[in-house]
Amino acid sequence: MWTQLVSLRALRLAVVLGMSLVAGCSASASGGPLDQGNDSGALCAPVASDGSITVGIETLVNSARESAVIDSVGLADARGLSIIESRVVVFEGASDTGSTLIGVRSGYPPHDRKEWTQSPLASGFEIPPEAVTNDVVNLVLGLRMDADADRATASAIEVRYAVGRARYTYFTTNSIELLRGPCR
Repeated sequence: MWTQLVSLRALRLAVVLGMSLVAGCSASASGGPLDQGNDSGALCAPVASDGSITVGIETLVNSARESAVIDSVGLADARGLSIIESRVVVFEGASDTGSTLIGVRSGYPPHDRKEWTQSPLASGFEIPPEAVTNDVVNLVLGLRMDADADRATASAIEVRYAVGRARYTYFTTNSIELLRGPCR
């Protein structure tokens, strides 16, 4: 009887530990509440003469019940390019108006967009839950191509963030290719 009780407790502990490991693995493998399962695509764009470009093609939608706080933004598998800075442009009520992206512009920063002058840095920005807002959160990067490169690539934009005490890494579904000349 004593061995059966110990075996039953050991089995329960093993099940609880196994479920914790599975939950931990799935949380780290997924992009968390910012991962909306968007279709993948590729951006090809020419850069300005100084090698800079503004890329604002990603929206960040938070499906959690509390705010998501951006820790950092980076480039996955970057070759020949780096981030000048990353910002967030919030289009208030834009899900109703359709005006939701800065888009892609040769050069950095985009001097002709009034939204840009009021945009905060991405690091530390709190993305509210989508259930409480009609705003559209546009992640905008200033990128610079290496001076000696004619072509630069990244497989995705990497967003590290937290919701409560949980930490996540979200990789966007769009790859980036920058060229000194026109795209083919």
